[in-house]
Amino acid sequence: MFSIYREVAVNSIAEALDSSLKDGKARKKCCRALLILCGHFSSTGKIPTKTSILKQAGYDHDSLEVKLPGQQEEGQQSEVTISLEDEAKRGEEFLKKLLESLIGDGESPFLKSISRCLDCKHLDLVRACLMIVTWLSSSLSTLYGAGLHLPAFLSIISQLKGILENGELELKTLASLSLLNFSKISECKTLLKTMAEDIAPLLHGLVDVTWTAKQLHAIVSRENL
Repeated sequence: MFSIYREVAVNSIAEALDSSLKDGKARKKCCRALLILCGHFSSTGKIPTKTSILKQAGYDHDSLEVKLPGQQEEGQQSEVTISLEDEAKRGEEFLKKLLESLIGDGESPFLKSISRCLDCKHLDLVRACLMIVTWLSSSLSTLYGAGLHLPAFLSIISQLKGILENGELELKTLASLSLLNFSKISECKTLLKTMAEDIAPLLHGLVDVTWTAKQLHAIVSRENL
């Protein structure tokens, strides 16, 4: 049942992205929605939980004791120990299901729409889609070191190379980071190495801007800058 809902949701996102190519109002909403989606996940692809947020605020313990409202009268406390390991596991399972829904069997309408948007002339939409690709590639490299359905990303990887060549500096930086994330997946790494002659020269001008360029260059060409 939930898989059907996820499929409907993914199709709706894809339709909204396609509409945003012609509709300025829809584009603004889509960009915001994409950024909100990215904001719900860390750069490593792990879902930031309440626990991790508390840790950022200095609440660093192996477990958290949560006091339930209305159950602390006469000095009595009800304590709930939250297992960080269980929480992380649930987060990872949720992320896997989300990725499976977005990617599908390689014919994902979401990825096709992202690909169309990356080729559009609207920089705000291109930037938002690049951020989604950065998150996707990071999540995939974390959860899938191998076994990725490569054809689903062939077009996007090619577009990232194009952005390295012709995009604005900020977009080039996002593209470089995305390609570096993809390079951590064995199938994508092999593909990128076949593109080394095209990609490596494009990274030279980014070395002073982002550390990703130097690392990506070393991976695809086996030469240090």
